[in-house]
Amino acid sequence: MSNIRILEKHVADKIAAGEVIDRPVSIIKELVENSLDAGASSVTVEIKGGGKDYIRVTDDGSGLAPDDVEVAFRRHATSKISREEDLDAIGTLGFRGEALASICAVSRVEMITKQDGETSGRLVICEGSAIIENKPTGCPKGTTITVKDLFYNTPARLKFLSSDSSESRRIVDMMSRIAMSYPDVRFKVINNGKEAFSTSGRGNILENILRIYGRDLEKDLIPVDHREKDFILRGFVSSPALSSSSRNRQFFSVNGRVVSSKTMERGLEKAYKQRLFQGRFPIAFLFLSIPAHMLDVNVHPTKKEIRFDDPYEIEDIMEKAVGAALMRESSVPRTGAGRAMTGSASTLKESASLQAPDRPASEPKKPSGIPEAKTINSVPASSGALKTPEKPVQDTSEQVDINNILKTMRSNVQEESRIFNEEKADYASNSNLHSDRLDIGSLEDIGVGLDTYIITTDGKSLYFIDQHAAHERILFEKFLGEY
Repeated sequence: MSNIRILEKHVADKIAAGEVIDRPVSIIKELVENSLDAGASSVTVEIKGGGKDYIRVTDDGSGLAPDDVEVAFRRHATSKISREEDLDAIGTLGFRGEALASICAVSRVEMITKQDGETSGRLVICEGSAIIENKPTGCPKGTTITVKDLFYNTPARLKFLSSDSSESRRIVDMMSRIAMSYPDVRFKVINNGKEAFSTSGRGNILENILRIYGRDLEKDLIPVDHREKDFILRGFVSSPALSSSSRNRQFFSVNGRVVSSKTMERGLEKAYKQRLFQGRFPIAFLFLSIPAHMLDVNVHPTKKEIRFDDPYEIEDIMEKAVGAALMRESSVPRTGAGRAMTGSASTLKESASLQAPDRPASEPKKPSGIPEAKTINSVPASSGALKTPEKPVQDTSEQVDINNILKTMRSNVQEESRIFNEEKADYASNSNLHSDRLDIGSLEDIGVGLDTYIITTDGKSLYFIDQHAAHERILFEKFLGEY
């Protein structure tokens, strides 16, 4: 008697779901990617209980045709590809046709959808891979999918989920990364009835970065804008003055897809090799546009990782582009009002209009099939060019006055110099030894080098004084005296 058997459909569905859905954030990722592929300009995500109790994703995309709503819940049902050749040039975020089927296998799902021009939409209720109801309903154009009671029929997996707050953090982090990849789409995330974050959808990458990660980053961000062959790399990286103890604040997007890439990480690290101490990592928000046939996005069940045809070429482009940005005048530290400046105000204003990269030169043919969905541009076609000044822009209003610094320094050390000179005279009269301690009071200022160093001389030697360090010493002496 044979011991080999074909698994029942509901058992096979649960096993397949485990490859795609491992926690609430996986569900939201799949649903939001479907919304973007459907051409949505606005996406709202609502969660309760860290997504374990309730998830709702609403978009204003193209919606599904009435005849397609049930087919969309079957395994391997997709409108993104139709032939084997399509796998060599995937231009959409989703393509496997497993998302809805996997979600329904482990939760209770309700979908309301309507196409533009239809008099009414459709309401579909699905539970454990079985469609319970399919009926007409009134609703606006687009799609709303509600997921409740995640893993209600697989309690063993439910117990391995983290706390509600931990699951919520994963969702907010993932949504913030997607929002940065699509600056022309309005995103809103609501957690337990409170807005976690939202974006304007005005197409401004820098605005989204500052809205999500805080405006304190602005003064330390350097724009990156590099074109080479069929590759476009744009975004922002931190100046060497700002770094992190981990890679958690490194963001990479390839053709609109948020990815984890060791290749891009290595290229970024090479650009900072001589600029950061070991164990410190730069902050980066980088968007790469590449022809679809030059990478494989079908190497990971959740599509988190990708494979480049030539990883060494991508590494080299990353190192070259980021290195060039760091070498520009805008990345030279400048001092003003007691703080380090890594870029002039005008340079940052110009880079604030930075859009996502242009769409790759080669686009896959739009497939037809079920369900109907418009292929989303991986990057906006109306993206503006990043302007780089032909000449370095100097923010003179922020520069510390050289004469004032020297005057203050001389005043601060006047008493110390007087005592030192008296002691030196006494010491010299009784010894052949002499001290080579610098007498600041004898220095004459010549000018400023690289908008950073005060150049002075005592008639015999040339001295370079760091404005920032000098200003900090002045403040230190002031506070010490007041204390």
